[in-house]
Amino acid sequence: MTWQLSSASAITSLSILTDTNMDIIIPLIFISLIIAVGFLIAFIWNIRSGQYSDTYTPSVRILFGDSTQNEKKKSALSPDPVKK
Repeated sequence: MTWQLSSASAITSLSILTDTNMDIIIPLIFISLIIAVGFLIAFIWNIRSGQYSDTYTPSVRILFGDSTQNEKKKSALSPDPVKK
């Protein structure tokens, strides 16, 4: 009889621990849904503002380069011509 009482109390204490640990999942689900809806709103806002409308320029930007920076580098490396 003592063994049954202790096992019943152990089961009760385990169920209490399990219930309190699993109660946190409900707020976590709601928080994750709020964050997901926030990212969805930000994504839709970026699409409507034209953030993703230019698909050509990023693919060729590296091919053309920035000519003003290239000219500055060349002039810094080459010595100044001697003035007469």
